[in-house]
Amino acid sequence: MAEAWAPLRNAGFRSLFVAALVSNIGTWMQTVGAQWFLVIEEADPTVVALVQTASLSPTLILTVFAGALADRVDRRRLLILVQIYAAAAAAVLTVIAAAGLLEPLTLLILMFAVGCAGALTAPAWQAIQPELVPGDQMPAAASLGGVAADAARAIGPPIAGLLVAFIGPAVVFGLNALSFVAVIVALVAWRRTEPAPVDTSPEPGTGGLGFIWRTPEGRRILLQSAVFALPASALWALLPLVASQSWGLRAIGYGTVLGTVGVGAVCGAFAMPRIRAKVPAALILPVAAVATAVGLTAAAYFPLWAAVPLLLLTGVAWIAALTTLTVAAQLLLPQWVRARGLAAFLVVLIGAQALGSLLWGVLATRFGLATSLTAAAILLVAWAVSSLGGWGRRTS
Repeated sequence: MAEAWAPLRNAGFRSLFVAALVSNIGTWMQTVGAQWFLVIEEADPTVVALVQTASLSPTLILTVFAGALADRVDRRRLLILVQIYAAAAAAVLTVIAAAGLLEPLTLLILMFAVGCAGALTAPAWQAIQPELVPGDQMPAAASLGGVAADAARAIGPPIAGLLVAFIGPAVVFGLNALSFVAVIVALVAWRRTEPAPVDTSPEPGTGGLGFIWRTPEGRRILLQSAVFALPASALWALLPLVASQSWGLRAIGYGTVLGTVGVGAVCGAFAMPRIRAKVPAALILPVAAVATAVGLTAAAYFPLWAAVPLLLLTGVAWIAALTTLTVAAQLLLPQWVRARGLAAFLVVLIGAQALGSLLWGVLATRFGLATSLTAAAILLVAWAVSSLGGWGRRTS
């Protein structure tokens, strides 16, 4: 357990961790507000699933550019500017919602606008982690990064559900706009111990995707990221509809169920040092895939009381998979191409979630929620079996 907390002894990491936690809480509150607004508007499953697609699809468009930019400019200044833009975009969404002018198309456009900030932030944020903690603390730092995201999933949705139920979605959009201020303050206060990065690539013009794809380990990381994230995205895309249609929940209930997954992820993050010590590295991703498939099946067919414990397990599996993949990518890449390489990794990981959300939403509209969730679960199990039988055995 001490190993899991070790990065927090570094002042820079600690302040940015707290800021990221606050911002992620705001992001999850915004997501719940947007999804439940569409549920109230009786939008079809494709439109509800498009909340995830609109938030994540900017990764496909901007992240490679953002990675190249982060390798050539001061990452701290870049992050500050992007957070200012994010706060402004979230503020526009707040004003429109408060004025009663919000429509599904407008909502999706503004979710895309806020998502652009995430795409521009991610490579630089990942690339500064090795500056904040020593190399032997990188796995723990990655787990704690997951904690910031998944504790937010545990905290933000229940609060958002309560606020949406009694006040309306505008208030959660406004709180998300304010949450970006915490990141700006932490970045302004951070004093780097290394000079600002410059592009000293020994191979001028080499892209992050080209670098990471040339190595067998890099190709495995990208492929595993895609084949896990695409089917796993069905849970985040369709859970609000399951909560409303199958379990008869309102905004507060949905927020609480989503928060359960976040609790599981937080528990998983702190358990990761022990998991890595006792479970062979090659087994972590396949086991996580099977556990996620179980959660998808529970959402498709189980009553609420039986599904909740399995969704808790799904949260553990989610953080185990993301931590394993992220650490592998961070440790593979040298400093001169780190941001660009991580950008390529994030394009695959988050882009697969964006495309998957659209796919599962379309399938749910055409064939029903249970069929869509079952198809995603089958893909995860099939990948887990193939991993154990072949190239997945070599994952580190």
